[in-house]
Amino acid sequence: MTPQEYYSNLQELISASSKELAKQAIVPAANELLAEIKNRIQRDGKNSSGSDIGNYSTKQAYFGREAFDKKSSFKPPAGKKTMKLPQGYKELRSIQGKPVDKVNETYTGSTMAAYQLQAKETEVVIGFTTEKSSLIRKGQEAKKGEIFTATPIELADYNKNVVTAARELTMQLLR
Repeated sequence: MTPQEYYSNLQELISASSKELAKQAIVPAANELLAEIKNRIQRDGKNSSGSDIGNYSTKQAYFGREAFDKKSSFKPPAGKKTMKLPQGYKELRSIQGKPVDKVNETYTGSTMAAYQLQAKETEVVIGFTTEKSSLIRKGQEAKKGEIFTATPIELADYNKNVVTAARELTMQLLR
């Protein structure tokens, strides 16, 4: 084998291993990272710094039928097109049976459903798949601070998982 052939073979190995690294190490670790972020937000009601996201507004407000996810909960007074809710958005959620003890960034579920991972050939992208969900994220984070960004602990766990999987992949390739 000539030095050029050897170099070419090494380049092919590097290319193949980077694709395998993405597939076997980065994608699974990124899936776990995304799940951790979603659980922190939806289950724990915590932002990216580990604090509570906040509280739902209790400022009196009027809501029309379109504001209700559960349409059967919309019961305006006779002849009215809106419902006056003295406890505002918190009451809107409550009368539909949605949790109100902590902010969980989930009303219809569409924003969190649109928070996804896309695996590319040698990388992974985590983000929102719809313009509406992206705008909701921007609006919520403008009011409440970072929510959808990974915490330092979540990132450290992700990095540890990638390193562990990469080490195992490297050992497989060297055998």
